Amino acid sequence: EIEQAFIEVYTGREPTWRKTAASALRKLQPQTPAGRAIVRATNAELRRQSQGPPLATEEDIPKLVAAVPSPADPVAARDAIAALTRLGKAAEPAVPALIEYLHSSNGHPASVVRARGSRRQPTAVWEDSIARASAASALGSIGPGAKDAVPALVTTLTEDSVMLRICAAEALAEIGEAAPAAIPALVQALNDPHQSVRVRA
Repeated sequence: EIEQAFIEVYTGREPTWRKTAASALRKLQPQTPAGRAIVRATNAELRRQSQGPPLATEEDIPKLVAAVPSPADPVAARDAIAALTRLGKAAEPAVPALIEYLHSSNGHPASVVRARGSRRQPTAVWEDSIARASAASALGSIGPGAKDAVPALVTTLTEDSVMLRICAAEALAEIGEAAPAAIPALVQALNDPHQSVRVRA
């Protein structure tokens, strides 16, 4: 009866309840075909998530660039940014899209998010920082080819998020001699209250 109850919950539409039911069924080691099928399906999904997105090639860059500014599908955007980061210098065509993403937050301009920041949940702000930091890291992996991103990265050095400031400083260091305009901002970052930022500046 308990197993059947969890199966019924899993077949509902509420994502949180489905996840809870699947976890409970895995622990119960179900005896019914339906229960075992759910466990197999959820185990396969967990394995897929742990493996991350498939490795991309240079041929995938146009598709990845199109996926970056995807507020309607933030998971696809983050997967695309991760793939572009792994491609390194070859991902230079993605620079404009990554700059746009760095300036955004869940599809909204970063300035708007900061203006209404007091009404946002801390978790949402944290997720925003992670997403935008990943864009900064991707720009850094491109190296000197991301020189057009220097103004955006310099601005990011003044963000409230320590994570964003760290990733911006690292990205500017990787862009290197192609980012002379960043020198004053990096010198200022040597006075950052957080050691992790100072070290990277």
